[in-house]
Parts: sequence; C-alpha cells; structure tokens
Amino acid sequence: MDGYKAPGSDGLQAIFYQTQWDVVGASICSLIHGLIHGFESNPTTISCVNDTLITLIPKVENVEMLKHMRPISLCNVSYKILSKILATRLRNVMGKLVGPNQCSFVPNRQMRQGDPISPYIFVLCMERLFHLIEIAVNHQLWKPIRISRGGPKIAHLAFADDLLLFAEASVDQVEIIQTCLDLFCSSSGQKVSQDKTRIHFSKNVSWRVREEISNKFGFLRTDNLGKYLGVPIHHRRVNRVLFKGVVEKVNQRLSSWKAKTLSFAGRVTLTQSVLSALPSYLMQSVYLPRQVCDELDKHYRRFLWDDKENKHRLHAVSWEVISKPRLEGGLNIRSTRHMNSLFMMKNCWEFITQPDKLWVKVLNAKYKCGTARIPRVTAKKSASNVWRGMCSVWSMVSQNIIWRIGDGNHVRFWLDYYNPSHFKIYKLLLKLLNL
Repeated sequence: MDGYKAPGSDGLQAIFYQTQWDVVGASICSLIHGLIHGFESNPTTISCVNDTLITLIPKVENVEMLKHMRPISLCNVSYKILSKILATRLRNVMGKLVGPNQCSFVPNRQMRQGDPISPYIFVLCMERLFHLIEIAVNHQLWKPIRISRGGPKIAHLAFADDLLLFAEASVDQVEIIQTCLDLFCSSSGQKVSQDKTRIHFSKNVSWRVREEISNKFGFLRTDNLGKYLGVPIHHRRVNRVLFKGVVEKVNQRLSSWKAKTLSFAGRVTLTQSVLSALPSYLMQSVYLPRQVCDELDKHYRRFLWDDKENKHRLHAVSWEVISKPRLEGGLNIRSTRHMNSLFMMKNCWEFITQPDKLWVKVLNAKYKCGTARIPRVTAKKSASNVWRGMCSVWSMVSQNIIWRIGDGNHVRFWLDYYNPSHFKIYKLLLKLLNL
C-alpha cells in the first residue's frame, strides 16, 4: 500500500500506520477482524470506516466542462485494508462468477482511490446485465450474431467498463435491447451515455433500416469504430496505412530524445523501453505488415546510432547482431518482426491449451480446426489477420510440442511427439524399412 496517497476523512495516510504499527496494529487488527466476522456491530464504528471524501480529478489537460473530470472517493486506511482482504478472497473465485464474454477487468481502475474491491463489485454488477441478455437469447427474443456457421452465438462483449452489444438489425431487436438496458439501469442506478454510445451497421443493412434503428435508439451512427487501447476494432484490410499512427508515435517519442545528450548505453536502454512499451500491446493481437515492422526497426537503428536527417553515421554492427541476446554477442534489442511472431506463438499456445476461451471457440468453428487435442491449423485465402499470423508460426510451434504421457487417451502413437529424442514413430519406422 502506497504510504503517501491522499488521506481519507481521518486525515491519516498509510505511512502513519506503517511507521507506528507497533502502537496501532493491535487495534486495527481487532477492528478488521470484527468487521469481517460480524462481531463489530456498532453503527458509529461502521460509519467511521465507511466515511470518504469525494474529490474531482481532471481527465484532460485543459478542463472546460464538468464532464472533463471524474470523481473519486478518498478512503480511510482501515477501509482499504478491509477491501484488500475481501478482494484477495474474491480474486480466487472471480473466474467462476464472471462469464467468458466479460474477458477482463482492470484492477487499477478503481472508483475509490486505493480500493481494490471496487472493480470486482463493478464486474459482478455488470454480470447481472449479461444474465438478462442471456435470458433474452435463450427465449429467442434477442437474436445474436455468429462469426461463422456453427460458431458460438455472440450477443455481448465486455472489457472493463466498455461494452459491445450485437444483434440483428431490426426494429424489434431495438425494443428487446432497450428493455434489457432499462431493467438493468433501473435496478443498478447506471445510465447509458448518449455521448459515448455509437451504432455500427453491417454493410448489408439498408439505409431505411439504419435510419429507423438510429431514431429509435437516439444514438449516433458510425462507420468507424476507431481504436481500443491502440488496436483497430474493425478494419477490412491490414495494411501499412492502418498502422501509420503507431510508426509516427514511435518516431515522435524517439525524436523528442534526440535533442538530449545521451550515451550509447542510454540510447540502447531507451530503444528497449520504446520497443517494449509502444507497439507490444498491438502486436499481441495483430500481425503487422512487413513494411511496418521494417519501418519501426529503421527508426530504432537511426536513433541507436544517432543518425541525423542530413547525416548518416556508420553502423558499426549489423542489426541482425544487435537483435541477438547478450549471451550471443548482441544487445538484446529484438526486431519487431520477431517480437510479433513471438506473440503469435503465444496465441497458438493458448489456442491449444485453453479451448474454452471464447476467441478460441470462434476461430475453431470458423476455420474448421477439428476436435483433436492439437487442432488442425491451415492457411485460408480469406482468413483474418490474426489467423494468418498464427498460421505463419504454427509449424514452429507444432514442431516443438512434446506430449507428457498421462493415460494416453489423447496421444496419437504414430503421429505425435512424445519422446525425449523429439521424433515421430512413423518416421523412424519408415527409416528402418528403407534400411
């Protein structure tokens, strides 16, 4: 717990309790124990623990309107300790309480400063909305979408406090969606933001239907869903233009450092930090075009060797050597293409080991990967970007998988790797027969 965060209503920061624990520790432990187990029932004591100060913090640099600020509550340290204990217990069971469509939540995005339980409470409350949606889908009122024939139905996706709803483009579906949202809002106190909500239609929906649905909802239409955490939500084709912003962002960051006097070791450190921070999240779910990877590496090389716009310095060591690990004589600055391939390998491994994940089910159904423990992964002409990325590294992944023999039900005796020598039995047999 950060000792110098803003104090609550009692005016005491966590540093006071940390330095004076010998004096106040027994009292705090007794209070927390009583609150958790129900021994402490004094309304005055409970009220003091729950007391908070509400303050507004800016979301933008130049605040001009109230919506440019967000409220947070400053809690007492005793409340933070209690919520930390409850959050630690909840963390172990959240996977069973939250559905697969709510793929993640951000623990650090807290409604109360230093309150780790608030994101869990929010996620559990949102799960009630998803129960309403599931009931409507099961009663065939809400008509969800499918990515492919036979694939899982998708009516909603949620990440932290952001929500995507999917349904058939019809006026009847508008009423069903509105009913579910109204029921949830009336019971939870939440409200749908008109300013932040947009409607996106398939290209097959007529303009008349689009106009009717938009007027019924009262939300604005959009053809571009933009980006989420730097990743394009919807795109028809992955090309160099789509990721022009990533290259420009890296170049701006490196250019801002050029004016400073840096040693070679300093430039190496900064290059590694940019390489790991800016494009890495994007590369986990997008297979970047080779031109984009080469352009990013070009900017890293120019910064590393202190190239000027009108002056090209001699590069004493090739980029292939620099990108090697330090034990092999390099500087451990990995090339962008290799990093992207590593993330695609990680996706392949999850595709094999976590078949219950929603995205795995969607890809498995769309590309007909079969029901075997190790799925069939083959390239398709009209495949998605992430599937093409996984196919590009699948041979390396599959060749390095070795089965650990259990009951043997899933292992194919002739075709799978399961021995320390890393060879397939049928190849050994063919070799012996040729002899």
